[in-house]
Amino acid sequence: MYFSQEFSFSSRLRELYLIISSFKYLPDYKVRSINAYRNEVELKTGLRGTAFLEVEKNDLSVAFKSGEVPVLATPRVVALIEEATLDAISGSLEKNKTTVGMRVRIDHLTPISLGTSITAHTILEQVDGRRLTFSATVETEKEKLLVANATITRVIVDTEEFLNSVKP
Repeated sequence: MYFSQEFSFSSRLRELYLIISSFKYLPDYKVRSINAYRNEVELKTGLRGTAFLEVEKNDLSVAFKSGEVPVLATPRVVALIEEATLDAISGSLEKNKTTVGMRVRIDHLTPISLGTSITAHTILEQVDGRRLTFSATVETEKEKLLVANATITRVIVDTEEFLNSVKP
């Protein structure tokens, strides 16, 4: 088409409308708000959880084979934080639903010795479809020293479907 030719946008729209309306069976699309993961989750931010640990020999990095010094192992800190996230949402999911870990970002800041008591605190900060994002801190019981801080993302799954998808 050249610039000199007359172009009628409204006539083209009318033609397009007539073509589309001639179809007998068009899907009935309804506009609705859907999150990125196409799920509706009733969990609200602000849920809090805690988990406690008195550091024993099997919690040390030498036992986890994640280090060579007898201090609290970072993988054990992560497990404690995940326990606190489960405490935060305990009783909030349907019976056939659970959460699985997806992402962990942690700063393990203070070495902790055998026999020390620590506490993990988590807060549900964001609900985005099936993804739940928690902030977490771990501190010593007596001195309230910051041991670690973290962000944990867990995903809500159907328990049976998830287990069926696991490869042997």
